[in-house]
Amino acid sequence: MNHWMRYSHRQQIFFGRHAIGLLLTGIGNDGTEGFAKVKKNSGTTIAQEVETCVYPNLIQCAVERGVVDWVVNENELSTTIAALIENTAHAEV
Repeated sequence: MNHWMRYSHRQQIFFGRHAIGLLLTGIGNDGTEGFAKVKKNSGTTIAQEVETCVYPNLIQCAVERGVVDWVVNENELSTTIAALIENTAHAEV
């Protein structure tokens, strides 16, 4: 397990359902593994649309494994994250 995965695991435990995972263009399956951990701890996962990726493999792996909650256009990432944070804050009031 590399340093990032150890750090990421601690953050997921701390944030739990408040964790938001963001997956952008890339190769390999490390993002899929990270998303699976976020989902296991009841967090939310967001991936960039495959059509807008330079390297779509990473996104495709995560979608195929079923660990992606939202797939959004790269131009909508910030508004999607902001809406999730706002909805979580209102739900806890």
